[in-house]
Amino acid sequence: TRSEMGLPLKVRGRVIGVLDVQSTQEAAFSEDDIVVLQTLADQLAVAIDNARLVERTESQLRELSLLYGEYAASAWAELASAERALGYVYDRIDVRPAESLELPAIELAITQGETVALTDSQGKSGRILATPLRLHDRVIGSLAIQGSNGDHSWSPAEIALIEAVSEQVALALEDARHFAETQRTAQQMRTLNELAQALATRLDVEGVLEEAYLGASRLLDTSNFYIAFYDAETATLSFPFVVENEQKTSWAPRPMGNGVTEYIIRTGQPLLLQDNVSQRLKELGIEIIGKEAQSWLGVPISIGDRVLGVMAVQSYTRPGLYDVRARDLLMSIASQTAIAIQNARLFEQVQRQAERQRRIYEITSRLRRSPDMAMILKTVVEELGQALQVDRAVVRLVTKAREEEG
Repeated sequence: TRSEMGLPLKVRGRVIGVLDVQSTQEAAFSEDDIVVLQTLADQLAVAIDNARLVERTESQLRELSLLYGEYAASAWAELASAERALGYVYDRIDVRPAESLELPAIELAITQGETVALTDSQGKSGRILATPLRLHDRVIGSLAIQGSNGDHSWSPAEIALIEAVSEQVALALEDARHFAETQRTAQQMRTLNELAQALATRLDVEGVLEEAYLGASRLLDTSNFYIAFYDAETATLSFPFVVENEQKTSWAPRPMGNGVTEYIIRTGQPLLLQDNVSQRLKELGIEIIGKEAQSWLGVPISIGDRVLGVMAVQSYTRPGLYDVRARDLLMSIASQTAIAIQNARLFEQVQRQAERQRRIYEITSRLRRSPDMAMILKTVVEELGQALQVDRAVVRLVTKAREEEG
């Protein structure tokens, strides 16, 4: 090599490499060559940087497409759960959830629905480029990038790239949301199926209620949960299963009144109160009983048109905790629970009848083995006293003289 010239490849003031040219001739390069080659080097640097960005973006999109349940689904969940969702931020060190990031360009891109470019003369954080994430003519967020060199404007190529990427991100998030919903629905169906199988194995009412609570806890927030039974003959409510602040407790039975539980029993319909619970109860003419809830959901436990009771969940601190999907899930749980309660009650009734028949047989057998009147009477009162768990059992006989006297 007789001649050599090296030119830096720079992107936004950062050297990403070198363009080197060599010749076997002496003095092969002139000042004009330097100008031409430096222009080429600048274009090459931008092209390389853009290509790297496209490669990274395509790689991330492939990961989104393949790993909905891991990255994209969780990202969407964070986006959907936050009022001002910013998703994730990259700051040369790592990629992490954006907990607090104040960039005016993001707000402008979302509210105006257009790409926004700000520099130091307009923003305080260097030059910023933000574009809306648009899905079916609806803005669902914003994608923003920020550079440290505030006096350099964004090129048309950079703007076109981020807009193209934003379209793919919005589509990927939509696909991820659909995938996550499908996965969630499938898991809910599996849980409901497992609950139905578990309920079928419980032949006592107490066990059925415990199983129903465990099943509901896998699908909903059951920090505050109760099941009420309605006795139509006595017009009373009982509360055989109550959980408050994740602790089992007990509530005393009460006569039917005008509370929200009674409202569901009378209407036979579910009731979802997502916020302003007190105001909604007043509008429905329902009396507020107990501690005031911020969100409330209750459904009837019914067999056909007959309401056995109510299953309800509530939160004293979080409005909007339950939605229509939660209502449908609780309805399914209550429906399965109603069948299991009915079966358990029938089984217990059969068991009681079988126990009564067994007792009668035992008493009859002992009576037949008794040799005299005194032993017969003694056997009767002893067996009945034990069988019925009473303090006293009496047998009175009428004498012949009194029979003749009428």
